[in-house]
Amino acid sequence: MELSKLSQWRNTEYLEIAQAAFGNDEIINKYIKKAKVASSNKNAEALGDAMQKLSLIGTKTTLSHIAEYMRSPLIIDKVGAYKKSIRLNVIDALRYNFCDRAILNPNKILSMEDYNAVEKFCTNKFGIKYEDSQPPFMTFGAYPIPLIKQ
Repeated sequence: MELSKLSQWRNTEYLEIAQAAFGNDEIINKYIKKAKVASSNKNAEALGDAMQKLSLIGTKTTLSHIAEYMRSPLIIDKVGAYKKSIRLNVIDALRYNFCDRAILNPNKILSMEDYNAVEKFCTNKFGIKYEDSQPPFMTFGAYPIPLIKQ
């Protein structure tokens, strides 16, 4: 990791992600902790961001951690624009590493059976055992556009 010795790369997130991808457990644990804190604080946006970084790291440990959030009830709420289930971010984060799996396409989640198929993939691939009940079905919803009176 000669790049890590160059001053312009020191303390950059890109370098950390690369080092974690090469097995730096300290950095992996740092990013997993960010996801856990975001989840416990019910901060869906921060959790989505953390999952994206874990996905870029792409180790079995980080991907297993992402898969554990398939039953998260958190919703990303951009008031006035849209609401989106964090589970779509989970699926997207997994798709980055398993792009050949058609079920890992957030746009193809049309029913609870589709979520079940993703959970089955996570169980088979990572050994995840889901104990929490599934949140109600939700994918993506837009807020209505207010009419402008003329």
